[in-house]
Amino acid sequence: MDNNQKLIRGIAAAIVVLGLAFVVYKFIPRGPRPFSLGKNSPCPDKREMVMQDYYMRGIIEKDHRYTALINYYACNPIQKGDYVLYRFAPNVPPVVRIVRAVEGDKFELKKDKKRKAWNIFINGDLLVVGNEAHFFGTDVAIPPLGLALASRRAGLLPGDVALFSSWAPGDLDSSIFGLANIEDIIGKVEVIPGQYPAGYVAPYSGTKTPEELASEGHKEVVKPHVAPAQPTSEAPVKQEVAPPAKLVEVKAAPAAPKESKAKKNKNKKKNKIEED
Repeated sequence: MDNNQKLIRGIAAAIVVLGLAFVVYKFIPRGPRPFSLGKNSPCPDKREMVMQDYYMRGIIEKDHRYTALINYYACNPIQKGDYVLYRFAPNVPPVVRIVRAVEGDKFELKKDKKRKAWNIFINGDLLVVGNEAHFFGTDVAIPPLGLALASRRAGLLPGDVALFSSWAPGDLDSSIFGLANIEDIIGKVEVIPGQYPAGYVAPYSGTKTPEELASEGHKEVVKPHVAPAQPTSEAPVKQEVAPPAKLVEVKAAPAAPKESKAKKNKNKKKNKIEED
């Protein structure tokens, strides 16, 4: 083999190596796979991920693993209580949060005097974490959720969702950004069991009725609960009202005329003569 043939083979080998390197760079993903969303994407695309923050503690701790069902809601309805992977902004890593309200749900805000913050009632029930009311913001300013109340008095609109952390006050959730949209939810999240000590029970996180709160002594956050008047089919009984008493003017009897002094003396003399 002469030098020219060796050179040609070397060049060919180099071209092959460069071609393979280009294919690897172009078509084989490096790092986490990008999320593929929409009706034409896999539903669901199941992946295992690692929790990046502390705001779902008690349910999914930081550095715990969880299963993300990417694109799950392209073919399934969203429900209250779901854990979801959500991206609030393109430059913010996605977070795991809890769905607390969906289309048709009504919510109200009430000032939390104890913490100088806000509480939220969903369909009349208070959102609670652990043994306390979920609180957020500061009562000196209306939170973003309060700004949405004017257009959501009849209930959340199609696509609306309210997302909250598992502990108060939360972060990167509806307490900060207000209502979210379902189209920005990447997928449903499932907890991988066995990452807590045996016998561990997650603290309560959800809503409670006014009756449940009252039985637990939460007087400061219980909304006034007025029972509606019960309709009756019976006709109202008409009560007879006596007419007011008629006032009668009573005239005093005329006073007897007084006797004059001279007549009185004359009568005295007359009586004396008759006695004699």
